[in-house]
Amino acid sequence: MPNLAENFGIPSLPPLIPHFLQHRLTFPILKESNRTENPVPMPHAKRLRKAGLALILAAPLAAHPQANPFASIPNNAQNPAALQQPTTPQTVSGTVLDSHTGQPIFRALVKLAAGPGQRLVLTDSAGHFTFANVEPTNIFLSATKPGYTNQPSAEFNGGSLLGVPATSLSEPAVLRLSPESVLTGTVTDPQGNPVPNVRVTALRSNSVEGFGRQITPTGFSSTNSHGRFRIVVPAGDYRVESAYTPQHTLSAKPVALMPTIYPEGDSLTQSIIHLAPGEEHQIELHPDLATLVKVVVHGQSPRDLGNLTAFTQSGSTFPLHFMPTEVSPGISELTASVPLGTFTVRSTRRGPEGESMQLATLKVTSSPTSPIPVTLQFLAVPPIPIEVTVEDPPASNNSSTPQSNFKPNASSLGLRLEPLEWTQQIPQSPSRASNGTESFVAPPGTYRLRQVSYTGFYIQSATFGDNDVLRNPILVAVGAAPTTLRLTVSNQTASIRGSVTLNGAPTAATVYAIPNFPTATVLRPATANQTGSFMLFGLQPGEYTIFALLHKHTIDPTEPASYERYSAHSVKIKLNPADTTTAPLNLEAIPDEEPIP
Repeated sequence: MPNLAENFGIPSLPPLIPHFLQHRLTFPILKESNRTENPVPMPHAKRLRKAGLALILAAPLAAHPQANPFASIPNNAQNPAALQQPTTPQTVSGTVLDSHTGQPIFRALVKLAAGPGQRLVLTDSAGHFTFANVEPTNIFLSATKPGYTNQPSAEFNGGSLLGVPATSLSEPAVLRLSPESVLTGTVTDPQGNPVPNVRVTALRSNSVEGFGRQITPTGFSSTNSHGRFRIVVPAGDYRVESAYTPQHTLSAKPVALMPTIYPEGDSLTQSIIHLAPGEEHQIELHPDLATLVKVVVHGQSPRDLGNLTAFTQSGSTFPLHFMPTEVSPGISELTASVPLGTFTVRSTRRGPEGESMQLATLKVTSSPTSPIPVTLQFLAVPPIPIEVTVEDPPASNNSSTPQSNFKPNASSLGLRLEPLEWTQQIPQSPSRASNGTESFVAPPGTYRLRQVSYTGFYIQSATFGDNDVLRNPILVAVGAAPTTLRLTVSNQTASIRGSVTLNGAPTAATVYAIPNFPTATVLRPATANQTGSFMLFGLQPGEYTIFALLHKHTIDPTEPASYERYSAHSVKIKLNPADTTTAPLNLEAIPDEEPIP
């Protein structure tokens, strides 16, 4: 089968396995609303920001199906000249637009890179740029402009490094830049005095294509002499955290500025700052000041303690290091400098049986004794053993599904526990013991099961005790009885093959298939090439809502608000396992001027 890999000088890819269910679709492209007639209200000031970077791909690079089951599948038979290599110099042109308003960006700096050389040009008042006499080779386009960011915003996801193959140099390119947003404010102590040199981090909750929802540090700043900070970020959902900071100038005694979080709360959907593109949000942080004292632990070695992290009641963390201190020749004690208060201490260790986790309460009160003796009585967080069973193929399944000796495990399936609370920010991956068994070792909290790798298998069912974890979250608690996570997986997958049009003409686009059923599989959109051809395969059987967008957007299947506005322009199709029938479906193209509500 032809593919675009040859245009990029990489080896040809193996043909698609013919057993997949195939449905042929032809449906129109959706254009995102430019919101120029009814702009979104901006309660906060907008200002120009520092330069950002964005790049565009005019025709996608086909990927190995096992690495990316949603790769674009070109169709040269449909348009044989579409991928023909030019032999003479070409003119490369395009437009740079604001991804939020859809308006052209004046005097954006556009760079064309081909091999070691590069060319630069500024856009005109219409946001247009042109490079004449471009050699017929693969190139990269990028644009920068003060006030715009190179990171995807909460809605538009068109950034990242993408290229234009030589076969598509004559196609007009559209580069989109996202307006920067700003988190700014001050950090003051309990007396209202500004505190310098405090690190402030912006944590972003967003859906990452192919990985699900993640919480990532997106920007940081240290306060100046007036206690002020300023963090430039893309539009999205955030919370802000000031770091644990030992201070030597605020008190005669050793003190520490405790970490603080804004806004407080665990909800990923409610305890957030929602930043619109170009918005500036003012924040006042008032961390507590705690006296530092020296504590000592008796009867426990560094190996017993493991790697320690201390948590405040609000869920923020600070480092906890017990160091050997010699109290007499040949005798040492484990001591640490700790703030007064009550904290949760988490200990993690890794051994032949895999990773283990324990929790203890550390209560530090004022005492004339120094160092203050403390006791860490740990309670184990039970691991979650993972059991994977492969469903036997139906007896009547002739040769539509190839059989293999490959048996997937938790790691090859790319299983993750995705946190549903701010307090647990990192998705948990399986831990593997020396005997080959796998388990999740996760801090107490609420999680969603995710499958982020494609191996030709999908999770058909998943139970945690009596809990169906494809429908309900997993609750991890200290002292709970060990419970096995039991998965049944199947390779009876389906595929969708079709084309995309805009006003009746084939067009490149991004195609989304939203499952209308509980699933652990993360969303992986397909890319339609310049002939409009695309293919989604390795899909779990069931009903899907399918739509196409001219430019890639951030879509989270677990949040209907991110895709409901496209419902009037989508199609529904049901995929059955091992079904090889073809169902033609034709839809009229949506006019380019029709807005999406």
